[in-house]
Amino acid sequence: MPQNQEDSDLALLDRGRMVMRSSFLPLFLQYGLGGVQAVMDFRGGELFKEQGPRSVSRFSLVDGEGKGSFFLKRHRRPPLRQQIRELLNRGKVVSGGRREWENIWKIRQLGIPTVDPVGFGEKRRWGWEVESFLISQELTGACRLSEYLPRHFLLPLDPALLLRKRHLVRQLALLVRRMHEGGLFHRDLYLGHLFVRPQEEGGLELYLMDLQRVIPSRWRAHRWRVKDLASLNFSAPKGWFTLTDRLRFYTEYRGITRLSRSDKDIIRRISRKSHRISSHTRKLLEKGEIQNAPWGFGRDAA
Repeated sequence: MPQNQEDSDLALLDRGRMVMRSSFLPLFLQYGLGGVQAVMDFRGGELFKEQGPRSVSRFSLVDGEGKGSFFLKRHRRPPLRQQIRELLNRGKVVSGGRREWENIWKIRQLGIPTVDPVGFGEKRRWGWEVESFLISQELTGACRLSEYLPRHFLLPLDPALLLRKRHLVRQLALLVRRMHEGGLFHRDLYLGHLFVRPQEEGGLELYLMDLQRVIPSRWRAHRWRVKDLASLNFSAPKGWFTLTDRLRFYTEYRGITRLSRSDKDIIRRISRKSHRISSHTRKLLEKGEIQNAPWGFGRDAA
């Protein structure tokens, strides 16, 4: 299991079906959360999001040292077709909780900021996932990049804000570049899945979130690269990101100063994929299947 040296002390619980970082173990045991079923049945906190068999709750635990806030993502009886797809793609069925846990460590190993993992657990029957969960620590003081932009970059931008935006575009490009060069692809790379947190010295730090769909890919790397870049391009609203901003992002991402014929072809592919994502999103909005695109700016993104 991938891990950093400082986070190598992991505790196995519930006959090996649950893994938790030892630093969090006393707090969770104090609340009786030392087994898979106890966590799956936990009713504390507030429901943050629910979609099909997957739900996300936010809760707090208090001990003598203060209060800790966490997110609990639970997967209950995922559809069989989803697990068969997992089997075909990976050669084995990996539970939702374990998959995101492993992806978090892989992203951290690349030096990309993301959530602080606490633990995961799973129940399996005859090799198939029955239920699983992931617990992560709340990222305090941060918000979605899609929410940060309209709050802090009011149009029209003055010269100082323009410079800050250009720096943010460069940070974003370098983050995506590091992930792709590390052989990982997000497959859900929208502005709403990137968080930003102001730093004391006045800078901004970006965090990559929602890692349940991250995959390593050698054989279809070009396809997933285009999809990631197109998703990001689609969710970046035209009012805040000009064509110049998008070109600056791409050249930073590629580490180049001039576009080659191959680069221009890739940009055309990204543009076509962005339009397909936009058309699909508009259809969902018109049908009322979604009220607003959860990953970014909804109708305005297109």
